Amino acid sequence: MEMFVLLILTATLLTSLSQCQVRRHVIAMQNPRYDIYWAYNETMKSIQIELIANVTSSWLGIGFSPSGGMKGADIMTCWVDSKGKSMLEAKYIAIFGLEQDRFGQSADGAPTLDTQQNTILESAFDNGTHTGCKFNRTLNTCDTKQDLILTNELTKLIFGLGELDRKTNDELKYHSKNRGSMSVYLLDPPNLGDAESSVFKSYKTFNITNPPVTIPGNMSTSYMCSIHKGISFDKPLHYVGGFMYPRNVGYPIPLASEGPKFYRLEVHYDNAEKKEFKDSSGISMLYSDRPRPTNAAIMEIGLTYGPLQGTEVSVPVGYPKVSNIYIPPKTGNCSSGLRISKLNQKLLQFFDDIPKRYVLAVLAFFGFVTEYALRININVAILAMVNNTAIPHLPVEGFAACDLNVSAVLGNATQRTDLLADGEYEWDEEIQALVLGSFFWGYILTSKLLFGGSLMVASMITFLTPLAASWGHLSVVLLRVFVGMLQGVANPAMHAMLAEWAPPSERAKLTSAVYAAHFGAALGIIGVIYSQCDYLWTMIFLTFAITFQGASNAGFMTNLIDIAPNFAGTLYGVSNFFGTVASFLAPVTAGMITKGNQTVQHWNKILWIAACMYVASNIFYLMFSDSREAWWNRPKNEDEENETEIQDVAPDYNARRGSTVRRSIVIPIYVVDTKPVY
Repeated sequence: MEMFVLLILTATLLTSLSQCQVRRHVIAMQNPRYDIYWAYNETMKSIQIELIANVTSSWLGIGFSPSGGMKGADIMTCWVDSKGKSMLEAKYIAIFGLEQDRFGQSADGAPTLDTQQNTILESAFDNGTHTGCKFNRTLNTCDTKQDLILTNELTKLIFGLGELDRKTNDELKYHSKNRGSMSVYLLDPPNLGDAESSVFKSYKTFNITNPPVTIPGNMSTSYMCSIHKGISFDKPLHYVGGFMYPRNVGYPIPLASEGPKFYRLEVHYDNAEKKEFKDSSGISMLYSDRPRPTNAAIMEIGLTYGPLQGTEVSVPVGYPKVSNIYIPPKTGNCSSGLRISKLNQKLLQFFDDIPKRYVLAVLAFFGFVTEYALRININVAILAMVNNTAIPHLPVEGFAACDLNVSAVLGNATQRTDLLADGEYEWDEEIQALVLGSFFWGYILTSKLLFGGSLMVASMITFLTPLAASWGHLSVVLLRVFVGMLQGVANPAMHAMLAEWAPPSERAKLTSAVYAAHFGAALGIIGVIYSQCDYLWTMIFLTFAITFQGASNAGFMTNLIDIAPNFAGTLYGVSNFFGTVASFLAPVTAGMITKGNQTVQHWNKILWIAACMYVASNIFYLMFSDSREAWWNRPKNEDEENETEIQDVAPDYNARRGSTVRRSIVIPIYVVDTKPVY
């Protein structure tokens, strides 16, 4: 039964070969000459590979590698034995982390034979001058432990050949220097059919092409670079086509007021046959009349990196072949970006490994530390600014509720009044409440401006607080209103940025990290009330309360991003409006309750009010909150019908697909250590 199934599979694959698309060809080596041909069968999701070399009594090998070496590679070797029987073996070297004793290398470094063979040999020959073989395999063999899955990503192809030892039962000898690697596209880049191309009829085109240049015939690999001035408009627009972008994402086109952006176009020519020719390759960029909801941060065209490539950057640090790069006249220097010191190389590697959303979170954290410090500094400073003994109606005896060792706190002080008479401003509780609450009058008015700029201006204005205080409390109130107006933009602006940068799985983590500086009074307030004059327990309960307040940020602040990430900033501005009302009412209420009654009992009333407000608001949130995305978050987009985007490597790709010259185009990344085949 197993034999019957195998024959059916073989026959099916063989009869489908006529359906294969254009056959590709690359010259892997010149001496000895080693040619590799392949064709992708889209119907069967399989690939046919043919190897031919001008050697005899030899084996030929090819493999798909994550890094360009044998480690972790999916390797296939073929040969004709001394009895004229064709042989094909699929071999695999284990990726780090699998069982090395099962799939690892043997003592002599040769790859270990797979326990399951998933390649089908069609033919092989050794005619005395040449050796060749042809075989095929499916892209996904379902043997994930021993076979790699082939995709339309840039693939590292490794190859080699060596002699057969006829005296030892056709043992495969070491390949020595007869080996190499290159990067190819195994599958056809997607082409636009009539149905797909109609989607782009409403889009406009911006072409980026190199000037005509003669590619030298004495070099198998050469590069051409040129700098191009991009387009700009008076309104925000996006590049949307010519490459792979999700339908809701576009690369932003600079505004005319910002000035143009310059792009670096790099073309890599793999001229294996060393024939001189002229070329002016480039790429067509498509852009829409209407912007897309989400901005892309990086644009890289022509190369797609994945598991088989083993890297996410175009140029490896310390690229070894800079001196061999050919620079045609009147073009940019392709190697300029590679001439960096070892220190810069390390820094480049370090910063490239940090996701930019984490950088945003760290910068935002310190930004909010500054913002919160500017908000509450007056709350601490006002204790030293006010001359409490000069307030006529304030009974100093009211402070005697808790015993205090005056000399231990303030060296030369002999009585409580010495601790209180240290300010120069005669502001009673109502005026103090007015000063403390004035910040939130301005905070409630603004909604969405620049995050960093607002903090910088607010910091500069805060330096004027001593001068304003000398002019009277109304000057301080006015200054604090301005500071509040400036800081009112920080939270909505950051919410909008987090909605764009943070993936759903990391929103709670990044949001809580960003807003960790916003710790305030919370669940431990009741504990503070009952701790009375025990200073140790008061501090413990306050710490406990602040900790839980910070944890709550991962809930309600993230909730706004979950509900409507496209309107996160606006939603925060609206909700913060109502929340801020309590912020300037709180000090006013406290001033009214404690006016002339600075006692523990009156302050306990304030703490009870705060605790009840926390409980009531939490119950309301738990009853009506929802984490599901709102229906109105996704307005109808002109690109909704664009389910499939394209990757267009060169405008004349179809005309040159039979050529032996391969080209790769990158914008605006540097030199690529690859040989993509088209």
